[in-house]
Amino acid sequence: MIPIFKGKISDEKLQILNRGMWREHLKSFKPGMLVEVIVRKPKRVVSNPLRKYYYAVVAKMIADFTGHSVDAIHEAMKHKFVSYEDPATGLTMTKSVFSNESDMDIDEKKAFILNVRSWASEYLELLIPEPEDVNF
Repeated sequence: MIPIFKGKISDEKLQILNRGMWREHLKSFKPGMLVEVIVRKPKRVVSNPLRKYYYAVVAKMIADFTGHSVDAIHEAMKHKFVSYEDPATGLTMTKSVFSNESDMDIDEKKAFILNVRSWASEYLELLIPEPEDVNF
């Protein structure tokens, strides 16, 4: 596991917010060792409410309508909306959406759900409510 440390930028300087953990982590490297530092805006990846809405409402409504299982619908929707061809191998790869291994951020997950809802509306004539319009 590679820890991610939060910080603030001010006057072109980086202030590490949890300095104690930062110092402990630095002790795991040899003095003079070359390291990489990545500075980026924080990624919002926690999506338990989105996951719950997707499985309990979106995938469930499509599964009920089509007679397929929720898992089968999820796999089909991943294949349809988040698959890509790996140029190195020519294989069709499918991204993980809601698992702990997913590298999709919140906005990408919301876009995935919107694509699934739009597809259900267009192809199945199934209107799936917004999260705030349903108790799940």
